[in-house]
Amino acid sequence: MRYPLPSRDVGDRLRHLRTPNDFAALSAGGTALAEQVVKVIVDIARGDALHLLGTRDWALHYTFIREAIDKAQRLNLCDATQNAVFHQGWIDFSAKEYFVTEDRHYLLGTLAKHAGTQLQTLEFAVGDAINGAQMKQAFFATTKNLPDTQAWTVRPQTPGQVAAIRATEGQLPMVGPNAPFRGQTYQPLTAAIGFGVLRFVPATDLAQATLDPRTILITDDVPNDISLVGGLITESFQAPLAHVNVLSKGRGTPNMGFRNARQNPRLTPLVGKPVRIEVRADDFDIRLATAAELDEQWAKQFGGGALIEARIDKSIRKLLPLSAVGCVDLPRVGAKAAQLYLWLRDPSVLYRSRSTFSPEQPVMLNVISAHFRPLIDPQQKQPWFAMEVEFKLMLNPQDPNGAKRLVIKQTRPYSVVRPDIPADCRERL
Repeated sequence: MRYPLPSRDVGDRLRHLRTPNDFAALSAGGTALAEQVVKVIVDIARGDALHLLGTRDWALHYTFIREAIDKAQRLNLCDATQNAVFHQGWIDFSAKEYFVTEDRHYLLGTLAKHAGTQLQTLEFAVGDAINGAQMKQAFFATTKNLPDTQAWTVRPQTPGQVAAIRATEGQLPMVGPNAPFRGQTYQPLTAAIGFGVLRFVPATDLAQATLDPRTILITDDVPNDISLVGGLITESFQAPLAHVNVLSKGRGTPNMGFRNARQNPRLTPLVGKPVRIEVRADDFDIRLATAAELDEQWAKQFGGGALIEARIDKSIRKLLPLSAVGCVDLPRVGAKAAQLYLWLRDPSVLYRSRSTFSPEQPVMLNVISAHFRPLIDPQQKQPWFAMEVEFKLMLNPQDPNGAKRLVIKQTRPYSVVRPDIPADCRERL
């Protein structure tokens, strides 16, 4: 294949790939080491017009559509009011463009080049309810603007997407969810150097495990979340945008997937010992750390000034009704509980379907109260308590209207001093 130019300035988006460097230029700034990814938007209402987004400029499909297509003013997400406007718009957009299949304005996907297997795939978000006909439409609308059309295939990522795409078998190329990882044992995710004691903790025990920045963690599955550790090794491969990889990238800590890590001779002799690990795109290095290296690392990590103390009101000793609190109560109830009030005052934010669905607020309060009351020790000796709550919005498979439900994943004690909390705008939301 011949190109007129080896490369060009791609700006923040393209409609066609014209040079050998276009894809790499658009994907620059991504978090994955073993993949190059480019978000794609197929504008159905405008005759399947295609947008190929620059990763550095557009982290979300929604942001591009809101600002570049709808011409809405860019919002300051460090401002609480503007952040609420943005997220409400994102919720409304997702309800229409991800959670239902009828009357969509856009088809939203990601082009991925997988380094290990050399696969080139079009993929859709795991929460996308897209049907087989729409996957086919998105595939051909996208690949007609790519120079290597026949090199691409569709990769459904969830059982629902696999079932949906079967309706189009024989009409477009497709591979299974695990195809990019077939035959691979190593998946680099966040390139960095870390120090700590190499430990194995099963993923099911992580919520109760004591972890800290002096731990290099091996676990057998991909956790939903992870406290601050010196490095992470998962025996299951991760999605590039998995929450733990986003956290690792932001923290600057090494993160990798490695099949059967516990049984691998490179790691087994080092379990329980202090190590230095370096994750790179091509391989990783791990060895015993010297005392001098550890002293230098801990001095850098823990000797750089005063610890950051969370803004906590220690006078509170009782449960507060979530319907009566807001973001200003963050020091009293914690960030996630403070923001739950938005759902309590507007339940349709939680149970958003094609139109509206408004459950009674007491139902929501009773569910939360029933979950938390057994977790509170009446003999609590400390003069205050707080809980870190992990929750997730999930599609309710029993609801034909695509309503969503609140799933509380886990709770655990919340430390007074959180040196891992960055002093950025998130603490003000």
